Amino acid sequence: MNFNINKSEQLFDLLSRLSDFDYVVNHVDDFTAQSRNDLPIESTYLFTGLPSLVVLFGELNKIFPDKKFNLIAHSYMKKTMEVINSKGIDNLSLAVGMCGIAFAIQSLKGETSNYSNLQFSINSYILDGCRQILEKGTNFFELLNEEKYDLMFGLVGIINYMLLFSDNIIIENITKSLLSLLINLVKDKGIAGFSVYLSNSSLPQHSKVGKYINLGISHGIAAFLILLIKSFKSGIILNYHEEIIDKISSWLIEQKRYDNSKFLFWPSAIYFDCEDNEYYRDAWCYGTPGVAYSLLLAGEFLKNNRIIKIAIEGMKHSLIRQRSIISPTFCHGWAGLYYLSKKFYFYTHEKYFKEANNIIKNNILSFYNTKNPFGFKNIEYINGNKRSFNNINLLSGVSGVLLTIFDNIDSIESGVWEKIFLMDA
Repeated sequence: MNFNINKSEQLFDLLSRLSDFDYVVNHVDDFTAQSRNDLPIESTYLFTGLPSLVVLFGELNKIFPDKKFNLIAHSYMKKTMEVINSKGIDNLSLAVGMCGIAFAIQSLKGETSNYSNLQFSINSYILDGCRQILEKGTNFFELLNEEKYDLMFGLVGIINYMLLFSDNIIIENITKSLLSLLINLVKDKGIAGFSVYLSNSSLPQHSKVGKYINLGISHGIAAFLILLIKSFKSGIILNYHEEIIDKISSWLIEQKRYDNSKFLFWPSAIYFDCEDNEYYRDAWCYGTPGVAYSLLLAGEFLKNNRIIKIAIEGMKHSLIRQRSIISPTFCHGWAGLYYLSKKFYFYTHEKYFKEANNIIKNNILSFYNTKNPFGFKNIEYINGNKRSFNNINLLSGVSGVLLTIFDNIDSIESGVWEKIFLMDA
């Protein structure tokens, strides 16, 4: 049964279920609760828990202000803070730490409830953690793995949040210092500065021998490239800034491949000391579309038509190929492909991308089933078996799906959730 966004009763039935705290806790697969009063700390993570619903209802309140969705967003924020105050959280990251919670608060900005004190406390916590990182200097990158630099768990995600406060001189100075750490890593060691020993990797790997560089947005160098461009546009401009943008872009262009159908693609990673299995999927996370998007931004920034042309070619081939896209969700699925295609339409004004987005949105809607607790399921292959999950989160759950469904392709304003995923550069 297709989800019809023009049928208000269908829409608000689904949102009513998602607004019911007890219903969510009883059906969610993102975390397991002993009871409604004993939620695990995972329920406070942006990418597995209640903050995703804060963002969902905070953003929907802008679309349907008369529905008072802000009140639901506030209630989920309150639940989140109750768990944090009870169990504590000791992490700065976007995915499972304070930056993710702080981003959720941003979706409530301008509402009647006053979150300024909470925002100040969280920002103070984040700044203290950043100062500890800066005290380590280059030693921070010893035993390097993705969680030290990437968007999900590392410096890229932390800096991405801090860019929201570039008008605060204290936050701006620390942001510059953190960004300098990453820039100097490439300046001093080249792209190889981002290489990770597979034995240190925090991600599933097909081998534990040698080193590799992750290319994706979730955990790789494409996110750093986007962050460099986004920070420059925000007025955070450092020595070697443009040089590093050019260096990374040139290196990514060198890594492009062509499959047997002569379609352009980028592998999810480059392996230096072991067999490269050339795995990728046509998704936001670690596939060709994400790399192509980073290069589109770089080409526009550098005024390099060759880079732009290659980026467009890669994205078009992804939209035709649709490799390993089986879920309506953002990270591995159609929703992420929709947003990347939207960005290509915004920058190129090519009708091709707008038409592709209409098709993608219909594909997303076709996954709706009223029998599913949250309407849409996250679908993954686990050990070769196709499985589905009742997820609420932005990354792989219904929150990201719904925000995609309600997106207007002609809108140029970026919401909080687009900023979270670096879709606002």
